[in-house]
Amino acid sequence: GVWLFEGSVIMVIYPGGYMIIDNWMNRTTFQLKSYESCLHLCLLDKWLLSLSAVPISNVTMTAKATNLVEFNDTAVLMCSVSTGTPLSYTWRNGSSAVTAGGDVQLSNGNATLTLVNVTRYDTGPFYCFVFNGVSNGSSSLYIFLYGPSNPAMMVMPMTSRYSYRTGSNITLSCSADSSPSAIISWMLNNVSLNHIDPQFQLQNATRNNSGTYKCLFYNTVTLRVIRIWVIANPSIFNKPFNLTCVVTESVDTILWWKDGQLISASNTTIIGADNKTLELSPVRRSDNGSYWCEAFNAVSNRTSSPYNVIVDYGPDIPTITGPNVAKTGDSVTLTCYASSDPPSFYTWYFGGSLVANTSNYVTPPLTTNMSGVYTCMAYNNVTGQNTTANATLTVIFSLLPDPIQNVQIAAPTNPAIAGYSYNLTCEVTGPADHVYWMMADMPLYADNAITYSTDNKTITFNPIRVSDTGRYQCMAMNAVGNRTSHDYMFVVNYGPQMPIITGPQFAESGQSAQFNCSAMSQPPSQYSWWFNNMTVANTSDLTIQNLSSTMSGKYTCMAYNNVTGNYSSNYTMLTVIRKKI
Repeated sequence: GVWLFEGSVIMVIYPGGYMIIDNWMNRTTFQLKSYESCLHLCLLDKWLLSLSAVPISNVTMTAKATNLVEFNDTAVLMCSVSTGTPLSYTWRNGSSAVTAGGDVQLSNGNATLTLVNVTRYDTGPFYCFVFNGVSNGSSSLYIFLYGPSNPAMMVMPMTSRYSYRTGSNITLSCSADSSPSAIISWMLNNVSLNHIDPQFQLQNATRNNSGTYKCLFYNTVTLRVIRIWVIANPSIFNKPFNLTCVVTESVDTILWWKDGQLISASNTTIIGADNKTLELSPVRRSDNGSYWCEAFNAVSNRTSSPYNVIVDYGPDIPTITGPNVAKTGDSVTLTCYASSDPPSFYTWYFGGSLVANTSNYVTPPLTTNMSGVYTCMAYNNVTGQNTTANATLTVIFSLLPDPIQNVQIAAPTNPAIAGYSYNLTCEVTGPADHVYWMMADMPLYADNAITYSTDNKTITFNPIRVSDTGRYQCMAMNAVGNRTSHDYMFVVNYGPQMPIITGPQFAESGQSAQFNCSAMSQPPSQYSWWFNNMTVANTSDLTIQNLSSTMSGKYTCMAYNNVTGNYSSNYTMLTVIRKKI
């Protein structure tokens, strides 16, 4: 309760105690003379006030209505007691105090609370507390508000593009904030499925189950329906692609997002006049990502479920791997691959006839009349494009040796360093009658530093010379044919040789002197400069500022090769002379 004198607050009384306002502290005494009937407040200025108080009983809260529609309705809560005087009222929404202001109004001595245009945050529980200094009481009440809002759809199991194999078991789930719970209607390609449960099961799915699924939420109390989703055509590389934001309620503004970043218009990103459409023209592979739209009006906002854009492209020109020579009676495998999204379908043709419809083609036992051109076709059923590649297979009579399948040059893992021994080996898959070596496309012959193994497959450099650096190949031959390895770049590491120093021998005091150090080396050397046994620089260039006579002397440049592990040094003399006046 509160004591007043001529409109000014003297004292506030609360359960278990009281508080006297500061400027009345030394002028006021308080005494409870009769708990049941009277409170006395004595003013030391000779004034005496008394107030008869009746204990509070049966605090009750009522509402004009509790079935309220968010943003539309006004809540009116009234707090009353059966007995008790005088009365003071306070209100709380959950644990938060309710104060007047904006859409919140207190009237009738604070006994009535009015909430204009209620929102979901006004659900409660609301409490009213009544005090009079003798006793107190409270009452509580919930107000139920309604949606639906924040619709969401989930598909399990999750895939990158909502693409599934036939026979899969798929679960679709829809949810929205609503009280009472919204009625859910499922649609496929805008046709009702007569299914109202939050989950929709596809057991042993078939191609007929493909399409666009939507949820429609309906609240029987608010009579509100909400749908928001993004619809789109396939996103095909280098062609225009459109996203449309479909909102079933009135909307003031629509924003588009990609991977959490707000989308703005550009040369290839076009946003429609009403912001409901987003066009990517043309589509680039970098346009892959998660897109969604957000709609706003004066009272709320809604966000669509993410739409995962995967740019469909291809197929690129296929690559065929497999042998080009085989013996009669053998079976060979030809493998075809083309970069494509979604992955391509493959077919193989020989002599104009279909021989396989997979990426791998395993031939039956070969005969000589199966020599010829084999064609692989890759087809993307989304882009509608196809590409082809050919491979020529020669079938030889089985009395001949197996064809050479592969040839490559192998080297030890340690680096080749001038002055040491080093080997290169020609690795051949299949029987080889002869192996030949080339350097820079010219035959490589043995000499006093190059020797061959008995089968010519290994070449030894002893010692390695700097001039041995170059491009090497090996070729293996037999009665069926020959095959040459890819180029192998042989790099000989050497040095550093003695550094060459450029720079002045004399310089005036107060001036600067610049030196440069270089040394032939593979890989390039690391440099350091020394003066009086101290490091003065760690680069090939040395600049000495503000020369003095104490800086005269020997400056040494040291070059270091971190592969060969060798050092080399040279020095230069600098004499600092007195500056001429």
